Amino acid sequence: MDALRAEVDLYGTMELAQQLQASDVGAGTLEALAEAVDLLCRAYPVVPAATLRDRTQKRLAQVTRLLSSRLTLDQHRELLVITG
Repeated sequence: MDALRAEVDLYGTMELAQQLQASDVGAGTLEALAEAVDLLCRAYPVVPAATLRDRTQKRLAQVTRLLSSRLTLDQHRELLVITG
């Protein structure tokens, strides 16, 4: 019986590890988003405010969609950093 309990615990741990590593977002998506944010920051001094606001709102909508998808903890943190 102890072996069966240990097996159940081990399986539960494996499932948790798989869920933590599962993601709907690829690394390339986060890299592209970070690059887009960097470009928006560099455009700030020379781009009209209305244009910059529209582009920024599009990126925020994208981040919001990504945050509602399945992410690893690292990806979630990275999205929050990018958004900041």
